[in-house]
Amino acid sequence: MREEVAADGADAPGTVLRRLLADGDRSAAVEYVALQLKHASAAALADAALACLDGGAPDLAEAAFRALTLREPTAASAHRGVALSLMRLRRPAEAAESWRRAIALSPRDAALHTGR
Repeated sequence: MREEVAADGADAPGTVLRRLLADGDRSAAVEYVALQLKHASAAALADAALACLDGGAPDLAEAAFRALTLREPTAASAHRGVALSLMRLRRPAEAAESWRRAIALSPRDAALHTGR
């Protein structure tokens, strides 16, 4: 893992995570997300979270999106990401609260009202 991250240092976090998840290397993906949670910019963390969501790792996506909501509590997209992650984890009651937060922050965003 460390060698791959060093070799991929110029790649966006989402690119690295997509490759790790596609290769089935979940342990390396977990380690890489942990690094992103500590050191990545908000934009890089969002990229990592989306890659996890797209790559079939909603638990990792949830962790990354939750970290993003702590950094940027008024970012509706971060709360939306938490909600989408929770829906994929089959935790709709928790997802509903994140949807409410996202809608409250961005009431005119039609995508939030449709749950997408």
